[in-house]
Amino acid sequence: MKVKYGGARDGAVEVASRTTVRELGSGRGSHHQQRRHQREQHGHRVQASSASGDDGPAGRQSESMGASGDSLSQSVGGGGCMDDTPSNWSDEQIDRAVEVRRVEGKGRCLFTRRALAPGTVVYKEEPLLVALPSLDAQLWDKLVKVNEDKPLELPPIWHFAALYSLQYMSQRDLHKCFDKCIPDPDEIAEPSPDVLRVVERLQLCPLDASPTRKGSAASISSSSKLAGGARRKDDQLQAWVHLCETGEGRTKPWTCYGYELGSQTPIHPLHYQKMLIVWRYNSFGHHTEAEGLVLYNRTSLMAHSCAASCCWLYGDNDAYVLRSRVALKEGDELTISYIGDDDLIKSTDMRREKLLGWRFICRCDRCVMPRDEARGFRCPNCNIGTTTFQDVVDDSTDVETVTEATPCDTCGSVIAPNAIKSYTTVESLYNKRLDECDKNDLEDLHAVWTEAVKIFTQHWIIAHLAGLICEGLRDVYQFDEAIHFHSIKLNYLRKVMPLASYTLAWAHEESADLCGYKIEQESSEPDAPATQTPIPMFSKLVMERAYEDARALLLLLCGESHHYTQAAVRKLDHVHSLPVHPLPSPPASTPSEAAEPDNTTHTNASAPSPPLPAETNHHHQHHQQQQRQMTPLTYHTQSHGQPNGTTTGDAGGVCAPDVLGTRLAAAAQRQAW
Repeated sequence: MKVKYGGARDGAVEVASRTTVRELGSGRGSHHQQRRHQREQHGHRVQASSASGDDGPAGRQSESMGASGDSLSQSVGGGGCMDDTPSNWSDEQIDRAVEVRRVEGKGRCLFTRRALAPGTVVYKEEPLLVALPSLDAQLWDKLVKVNEDKPLELPPIWHFAALYSLQYMSQRDLHKCFDKCIPDPDEIAEPSPDVLRVVERLQLCPLDASPTRKGSAASISSSSKLAGGARRKDDQLQAWVHLCETGEGRTKPWTCYGYELGSQTPIHPLHYQKMLIVWRYNSFGHHTEAEGLVLYNRTSLMAHSCAASCCWLYGDNDAYVLRSRVALKEGDELTISYIGDDDLIKSTDMRREKLLGWRFICRCDRCVMPRDEARGFRCPNCNIGTTTFQDVVDDSTDVETVTEATPCDTCGSVIAPNAIKSYTTVESLYNKRLDECDKNDLEDLHAVWTEAVKIFTQHWIIAHLAGLICEGLRDVYQFDEAIHFHSIKLNYLRKVMPLASYTLAWAHEESADLCGYKIEQESSEPDAPATQTPIPMFSKLVMERAYEDARALLLLLCGESHHYTQAAVRKLDHVHSLPVHPLPSPPASTPSEAAEPDNTTHTNASAPSPPLPAETNHHHQHHQQQQRQMTPLTYHTQSHGQPNGTTTGDAGGVCAPDVLGTRLAAAAQRQAW
């Protein structure tokens, strides 16, 4: 099984603006903010969580509890708060809110000390360090040059973060960092070739050290010897450690990329290697700087779950604001997702592949469900039902052994094991084909969609295609069709990922936006002020409900005062204020439609009937005649002031006198019956 590198987790959600036809939310001509978790780093999405693992050593903390471990478990009391105050919490406040426990197979995990309602702030933690290239442009430029000469295995930003930490962190914070999770101890057993190359190029060893004895500074007085030279790497490392610990043989101040460090201990390769791996598995992507990382203390203890109990966002000064996503009891585990929403909506096999960067196979509650709702295939037997696939993992080897299929939800048939392989092969081909799809090439999307729906039903590939087609249609103002494909994606999200998420919230918001665009396009007065343009009554209800759903989800995810929530509130208030078109008048009945009432009992006779096939239309028309005769009387009996003796009804309709008499007779007959 090929292992990919894990990386920093996704920071705050990026916001990309696009211009709408006319914004129905906060005002005319504004920009609709389309937010997505789309930042990539070193081939990996900058994940939306911390860097501890889910199972085994994967991303979990190291065994030594240290200052960040035992002290936490000894604290009591505290809890979350529902307010959105910007102030961060002290270590003592966080200790009263959460505690650390060891979990078999997972290591140290974080648990709440009290019950929490959904949307409650669990804690707000300041970062140990924010690593931004602008903090040391000289160091950053040198690392970029090293990477350009020969690409580093890990991105330069992680090397920058490691070196910056070793130079500027306090001893207390360094101890917290070295206590972080290292999934594979072999990764810190010795310095990697990249670390030794950086040490050489940046001259992280002492310069002009006088030789004193074999195996000491004389062995590495030249940076070129440290990087290779005639001596073996372990001898070089031993000599370097001796020099770092004793300073023996040093005749000039330690230097680090040109800066004199006085009598401070130099950056030593083993510390550099370990700090590099600490940042790799425990850091977060910065929310505004593409090349930036953030490291937290308590937060790195949280395990991953594809159905996480918590969500988070950035607060003031890069603080980590943790919020409960579901109702939690005292003692429940606090989990977050290491991957973004774009990956969470995919099938189990895709999520597990993404999580390999943290060196573990996910076995969260969602991943071990026998039915994967994100991987549905069209049943080959009945051609209408859905059968889902799920990869089974051998617990003893952490290897995916076989793919199993569930019975079809319509006909109950099961795909033969030898046929499953054919389906998974096609699935893999479509996964690659999606990389070539472009929302601006609607003809190509039409061709892919036509074939895909013959194979997939409720599948993440269908949802992804529907999203691309919706965007493409929206950009060319085909809003009717765009609404159709957006509803396909929205229904998929509701089924596959019903817990609160930004993706689901913005999908609800987008559905209302599309409805607004359609109304505006059809408006007879396109230049009229948005607040004066009447809209259809039921369209208004649909938009209000969609904006309200978006607001409710965002309220839970980021609080009432957050600008995401406030944007949805403004749109909702705007739709509330819009006038509506008056209801259309009921169609006038003709005398030929009147007939003798029968004595058949009709339930909910006034409710509209569903559309029927063409061959049953004559039965449906007869039934409609009976419904009209049995409709309760809703018209006033007086006709004073109306021309031609007509009578105006409550809803503004008009009835001819002879038809009204027929209806009165029908009503009297029904009452007598």
